Amino acid sequence: TAAEKVVNLLNVFNRFQEFATRRSVFWGEMEGRLGRKGIDVEAIVKGDRKLTPAEWDGIEPDVWQRHYATAAGFRQWPNEELVRALAGRQFHTVLEAGCGNGANLRCLVEHADSVVGFDSNKTAIDAVRRVICPDYALRAVIADVRSLPPTKAFDAVVDVMTGQHVPWAEQASLLRGYRAVMNQGGWFFRYG
Repeated sequence: TAAEKVVNLLNVFNRFQEFATRRSVFWGEMEGRLGRKGIDVEAIVKGDRKLTPAEWDGIEPDVWQRHYATAAGFRQWPNEELVRALAGRQFHTVLEAGCGNGANLRCLVEHADSVVGFDSNKTAIDAVRRVICPDYALRAVIADVRSLPPTKAFDAVVDVMTGQHVPWAEQASLLRGYRAVMNQGGWFFRYG
């Protein structure tokens, strides 16, 4: 009905507004940290300059730690593209690389017998273990996605907004790492 469409539209708008607020707080803090380190933020925004891996390593971990330590760092809904891509699919084992606070894990457990979430951020993994793991059959592990062991243990690998934080020079290595943990014929989903 028309009323349901309006309610759905309002729900989407509210979620977008919440996301935009969280994102602006996060990137505002990131911008402040870059500026305090003498990095030309304007050049980065314009695309004239990229951060070096050393600059990311020096800035990003602390920002992510603070991001996940606040309520603003906790996304409630799974990625909508992932939800669409998973429709009708079932897996035995799934790995989400860079699972953050676990919003996608809640969705993945409906499509797999076993789910593992990796993230290098201890605050995020602690929250997943405390909030999500007790209710679902999944494991949360502190690990860097760039150092996945070649296990061929997963039917599917999911990367939502994680690979974009890996320096361009390491992208091929990251993708080889994902392939090394997937079974033959495995399913791969990457967004962002």
